Amino acid sequence: MKALLDTSVLLWWLGDPAAIPDTLLDELKDDESIIWFSQVSLLEIQIKVGIGKLRLDFSVDQIPELADQSGLTVLPLSNEAIFTLPKLPDVHRDPFDRLLVCEAIQQGVPLITPDKTLRRYPVRVRWD
Repeated sequence: MKALLDTSVLLWWLGDPAAIPDTLLDELKDDESIIWFSQVSLLEIQIKVGIGKLRLDFSVDQIPELADQSGLTVLPLSNEAIFTLPKLPDVHRDPFDRLLVCEAIQQGVPLITPDKTLRRYPVRVRWD
């Protein structure tokens, strides 16, 4: 499986994997899987920690190393994903979620997220 984690799932992957459904987690952790986390998520986490909306048990700058150690691969934000933004329907106002949707579309992979609103975009969503 190839997939992109949304920000909340990235944080659960690193700190509370029990929050991810067991069957999905097993599939994601398969040796053949390539699971990405986005630089967009790093930006979102950094902003939320900075304004006090999010507390972590580790520092934000440790996330890339922790993610790498846990088998995740960083997905740099591409120009193609950015230029997909205006093509999305006006479903969701969160710019981070919208960019994650664009990245999943550009990579041709499902977005791993419990956010049911994101299912209204033209992207495959997995949470089961």
